[in-house]
Amino acid sequence: MQRSPMSSFSFNFEHDEKIDESNMEYQMYMAIALSDDNERYIKVKELLDKGADPNKAYAPWCIPWLDTNPLWCVLDDTTLVRLLIDYGADVKSRPYVAQVLGQDKILSKKYPNQKWLREKNETQRYIPEETEVFTICQLLLEAGADPNMKALGSSKVLQPATDWNYNRYFKKHGISAINFAISENLFLIFDLLRKYGALLDKDSMLYAKQATDISGNMEMEELVKAQWIRQNGN
Repeated sequence: MQRSPMSSFSFNFEHDEKIDESNMEYQMYMAIALSDDNERYIKVKELLDKGADPNKAYAPWCIPWLDTNPLWCVLDDTTLVRLLIDYGADVKSRPYVAQVLGQDKILSKKYPNQKWLREKNETQRYIPEETEVFTICQLLLEAGADPNMKALGSSKVLQPATDWNYNRYFKKHGISAINFAISENLFLIFDLLRKYGALLDKDSMLYAKQATDISGNMEMEELVKAQWIRQNGN
């Protein structure tokens, strides 16, 4: 799966802060920022083989929380997601699955959004297909990621920058992975999430109606209605 360039953010820090280039967290940050996919993979693996923590990255200019977790920063790269999981990345502390589905447009295999398809064809912009994203979701779920944690696709700077604070914010304002899947007619991913225990909520039917507007077909609405009955008994 082709990835988007890593975001470049600025944050308040002392410009004269000395950078320890031998620090593995700094080296990890620089490695995941590399633009060449092969070079990036090789460098990250080298660091992991040397004992680098798969859960930590740092540079003086990075945004706390958003830029300091390698797995969070490479969720659009299947090979690196697999590599970091293999080396013990903690998949339970953040809403990784919801973030995968919410961070960018995804083309449904069955009913691709025609507006996005035209954009892809006319501008050559890379928009991932459902089957590509399915693999990443599957890797995360098999490793124990929570399918019900909520996220927002866009970045938001919160203080204090902790898992607890972000997850509290996401729980209140975020969208679940299954609702992201519903909204874009991602049937393969919907079924995958359901098998791993993803739950519908009061907003799921609204997202299903959005899916109908996109596809012109009520198939997702009917699927959500049936799943709601299985889940809640009414």
